[in-house]
Amino acid sequence: MTRLALVALASLALGGTALADTAAATIGAGCAPQNGALVVPAGKTATSFQLSALSHGTSCGVTPIDYDGWGLKNGGATVYSYSRRGGSVAESAPLSTLTLPAGTYTVYVDGGQGAQVVVTFALQ
Repeated sequence: MTRLALVALASLALGGTALADTAAATIGAGCAPQNGALVVPAGKTATSFQLSALSHGTSCGVTPIDYDGWGLKNGGATVYSYSRRGGSVAESAPLSTLTLPAGTYTVYVDGGQGAQVVVTFALQ
C-alpha cells in the first residue's frame, strides 16, 4: 500500500479532517503504472500546487526514454497535463493556477520503469 493510500485511510478514520498535501505516482517493475489518488474532501479546494519531483525512469523497451510528463484526471477527463522533452515544455495551464474542487483525482506519470512524480498542494 502506498504512503498516499495510508494517509487517505487515516484521513477517513479521522472523519476526513486531515489529508495529505502530497500526491504521487510511479511506473514500477515490468513497466506497470502505479497511479496515485488525490482526494479533495467535500467543502475543500486544492490549491497552491507545486511539482516536487519528476523523473522519466528507464526504457521499457529498446528506445531510451528522453521525455517525462504527468497529469491529473477526474474520471476519464484530463484536468491537468504536463510534458517535457529536451528543452520543450507543454503544459495545459500553469500549475500554480490550478484549483481543484472536491472530488477524487487520478495522478499519473509518463515515462519508463522507475518514472515518478510527486506533487504538493494545500487544502483550503
